[in-house]
Amino acid sequence: MKPGDKIGIMLVPNGTVREVYENPNIGGDKQPLFSMATANSSDAEAAGQIASADSNGIFVMEDMPIASSDRDLNDIIFAFKGAAPQVISMDELIGSNTDWRTSEAGKKLIADAAPKSETKLDDKKTRYYFYNKSA
Repeated sequence: MKPGDKIGIMLVPNGTVREVYENPNIGGDKQPLFSMATANSSDAEAAGQIASADSNGIFVMEDMPIASSDRDLNDIIFAFKGAAPQVISMDELIGSNTDWRTSEAGKKLIADAAPKSETKLDDKKTRYYFYNKSA
């Protein structure tokens, strides 16, 4: 990727990309969810489907359409290094009583993802972070 390129995320809850490929009209709990509004069945659905958890490239994604989700924003938590978030902040979507970032595991995840030194654009290392909400 080059600086300025845009990326999109697709999640197939309770299913696989192959199932969607083989049946593009799949629905129900296997309907794909997208980070881009125009890819969802309703443009309004993407607002909050993916959100930024911090300013260091940690993102969260709900595993159900945002309109019917529990809005705990802890279903999928991932990091992209070098990505500039251009999505809604998690702060605008979540209540303090469900904010996983205040848990010990959440604090550790945020601290581990914080830049340790200046990141170079040609750095090929990728780090993945997973949050176990049962911990």
